[in-house]
This record gives sequence, structure tokens and C-alpha cells, in this order.
Amino acid sequence: MQYGNLHQINQYKDDPENNEADVWEFDDYTELHYIHSLEAHRDFIFNAFKNAQFKIIIFCPFINSDSGYQHDFTKRLLKRTLSRRVHIYFICRTNDYKLSDFQNYLANLLQSPYMHLITMHDIHLKTVIVDDEMIAEGSFNWLSASREEDSPYHNHEVTLMLSGNGSRDSIKNFYDSDVGREFDRLAGSRFNGYTEREDSYFSDDENSNDNSNSNSNSYHSNSLTDNDRWWLSLHWRISRNGNTCLNFPRRNNNQGTHTIVIIQNDRENSFSAIVDNLQLDGWFDSEDDAKLAAGNYLGLL
Repeated sequence: MQYGNLHQINQYKDDPENNEADVWEFDDYTELHYIHSLEAHRDFIFNAFKNAQFKIIIFCPFINSDSGYQHDFTKRLLKRTLSRRVHIYFICRTNDYKLSDFQNYLANLLQSPYMHLITMHDIHLKTVIVDDEMIAEGSFNWLSASREEDSPYHNHEVTLMLSGNGSRDSIKNFYDSDVGREFDRLAGSRFNGYTEREDSYFSDDENSNDNSNSNSNSYHSNSLTDNDRWWLSLHWRISRNGNTCLNFPRRNNNQGTHTIVIIQNDRENSFSAIVDNLQLDGWFDSEDDAKLAAGNYLGLL
């Protein structure tokens, strides 16, 4: 990993080994990404906000209003993320003399219960965590790195991003560190802590329930509420067994997540949901209907 000023950038570009690979895939569904350009860093942070389901944590100790961070952390991007009820945590240095500039930039977004600006003393790390499914660490200063490549203040920065099963230990280790514990304390009840994830929820034969006594139900699209649309727009995943699934944080702090799995009865072309290992009564006409039934069961809709 190389970083530095324009001289180091030229050295980096002249080394052919640096162009050989920037992503490695492992057998346990883990990916390691090597982010080593300005555009790659900007794409990474945009996609982090776009894909976050529950929370995104960004340690950005240094702030420079002239760096151009406003072009990456746009008001539109922040508002769209907040509208999905995703918690955003910016962690900055308490004594940064540009902190008030960033507060003024966020302005009324700080009134959202999902927007959190936290200050800590003497931090230097630039960690990013998304949904406890991805962690990134590197030298890129998210709120102070110059976005002008011809600027004398533009440095070559690099970041390593770990996602998938292999990220679990790294994320847990972060939360167990001194900085992680201090962040948890400062975030207080706003923070859900580390949430366990599952990739395979039940065996394939559990997807073959007899549907001889099923009740078919349907939610019509013209009757959907805003909450219904929000629930359906969440980033539902596909498990190893091919079932649509979602982990959703419990309301009580530090109580893990609800696990929702959508199952299908192929014979009747109907759908149901398993919520926290309990199958809902009744079958539904579509996958979306089963998702909405699960949301109603949890009292979220």
C-alpha cells in the first residue's frame, strides 16, 4: 500500500504491479477490494450510501471545506439515505477548527433522528462500516482530501475494503477496540451495536410445505402506504438457498436483528414468510405481499 504526494503518485503509476488486481474473492463469500484512485474512492462512498440498509459509520477526523467533499456527500444523497431510515454517523475530531463549517453544511439534516454528528478527541482513523457487512480502512480523508487531481494538496491515497463473511471478525474487533467502545458510548441509544448475520437460514426441504389449507391474500399496489413502499424498497438479499431474506434491527437497543425469509410454494405459486424461525399463517399471491405481511407482523407498517 502506497500513499503520498504527487511524486508518490507518479511512482505508483510507473509500477506495473499496481495494475494487476484490485479485488480478491475467497471461498467463504468474502471479497477484499483495493481502492487506489480518487475516482474509486468517490465511487466507493457513493455506493456505500446508496446500498446501506440500516447504518453507515464514517470516521472523518479532518475537515477542509475547500476539499470538495460537498460533491461526494451531496445533500441529495444524504436526504435519500435518511429517507430510507438509514442511520448516518459522522465522527469528527472535537477540536477541528472546521467542525462548525461541516455542521453548517449539514444544517437542518441534523434535525433528522437518523443523522448523527459525533465528536471524539485525538482520532486519526478513516474507518467506514456499512450494516456490519462491510468495513473499510485506509488513508483517504473523507472530508478533507482534495478532489482536484492537479492540486499540490492532492495525495495518492489507498483504502482496503473487506465485505462478506470475512468482514465479521474485523468489525467485531473494531467495536471491541478502545475507539469502538468510546464511539458506542457516545452514540448511546442511537446505536444498535454489532448485529449478527446469517447466510443460510433453513434447509431446502423446509421450502416444501403442504399448502392444501392455504389462504390466498393480496395487497393491492394502489393501497400501499409510504411505509409499505419503504419496506419493499429495502435491500432484500438472496440466501444461499435462493430465498429472498432480510435482517432488520430490533427496536430494543443491542438486541440483534429480526430475520425474515420469504418462501414459495411452487405447486400453488404462492408465498409466505418465516419471521424469526416462525412461519406466518396463510399464503399470499406475490413475494411483495409476503414481505408486507412480515412487516405487519413485526408492527413496522
